[in-house]
Amino acid sequence: MSKLVFIPLVLISAMSFGQPDLQELYDSARLTSNIELAQKVNQAARKIKDTRLTANSHYLIAYLQKKNESFYQATASYFDALEAYRSLNDKEQIANVIENIANIYSKTGFHDTALNYYFDALTIKKAMNDTRAVNKLNAHIAFQYQQLGKHEDAIQLYEATIEDAKQSNDTIRLYWIYNNLGRLYRIIKRYPDAHMTYQKALEFSYSLDDKVGIYNNIGYLYLCSGDTAAATTNLKKGLKLLQDDNIKESDFTGTIYSNLGNIYAGKEADSSLLFFEKSFSFFQHHQIAMSEEFFEVCKKLKEINRDKGNLHEALKYSDNIDLLTADLLELRINLNDMYNQYQVEAATYKFASEEKARALARQLEIAQYIKWTLAALAAILVTLLVLLYRKNRKIQFAQDTARKIYKVIHS
Repeated sequence: MSKLVFIPLVLISAMSFGQPDLQELYDSARLTSNIELAQKVNQAARKIKDTRLTANSHYLIAYLQKKNESFYQATASYFDALEAYRSLNDKEQIANVIENIANIYSKTGFHDTALNYYFDALTIKKAMNDTRAVNKLNAHIAFQYQQLGKHEDAIQLYEATIEDAKQSNDTIRLYWIYNNLGRLYRIIKRYPDAHMTYQKALEFSYSLDDKVGIYNNIGYLYLCSGDTAAATTNLKKGLKLLQDDNIKESDFTGTIYSNLGNIYAGKEADSSLLFFEKSFSFFQHHQIAMSEEFFEVCKKLKEINRDKGNLHEALKYSDNIDLLTADLLELRINLNDMYNQYQVEAATYKFASEEKARALARQLEIAQYIKWTLAALAAILVTLLVLLYRKNRKIQFAQDTARKIYKVIHS
């Protein structure tokens, strides 16, 4: 039975048996990264008005779209998840969604807007006293500063996040921070600091892919400082890890080939062309996510082919640059529209939340007033009872005395 037939049948079965079975389908979609099943679960959850499952399935769909680099669709799905989580007033998931939206803006090069999203997520996580999440967000904010050219601000924030990560033993964060700080030191030409920081990143690296990335970055650092021999050694270390451990694809595959192409440029034109073509083969499947690298490789291949007289090939790479430029402009327009929508909806949600808070505060004030009023009435009642009791005692005492006198007189 084909997958297209199987999924509707399973969903019909789940709808018949109720929500727990639908939850199982969601779990299956999450474990298998099956976006079609996730979309079917989302439709069914909305139909039975299960807001929690609707929110979670939107979130899963967005994650899988982001993984496939369908960034605009992913952002739209995250917005759907955000709306559902807001209706549940789930602050933690609201912050997580906003952070993931920020990651998309950062990955696609819109660092100024990404910064605004990160700050919004940071505000929520601070209010929740989630120190580990706060440190993670501060590291992302430092990276945005780095990309926007605010180097000193980035360094100061990186250093603060390093200390926090050490205190919480967050080795994953330490690797990420040291790696990016190394890149920043390389950009501002503090090469010894960059090298030392990359070594620390290597110490905290937790996967082979991380090590590939660090060897690539160290190789490029040596290339920038003019030591092509050390650059080649480190780049080939990274390449060997890719080949020996059968890592089918790394974020650094294209970059390593590109850097090797730069080393051989001007010395061995054919080798340089080969490496740049391998780099292009990788980047053409990640054009939006790695647009800067893709542009650079296309420019190199355009120049090499033009110098070799391959004008048709040179034109092909020039066309690739133009097409990606148009795609990025369209994406910027769409993502800007999404951000404007986010600002309106965030303001509406904040206003509604504040209204609820004010209404709750008024209810608490009224409850407190009623409490004190009842307490006052109780005090008055007790006082009256005491007075009445005392009055009754006096009356009783007078009556007893009168009876005694009467007995004496008539005895």
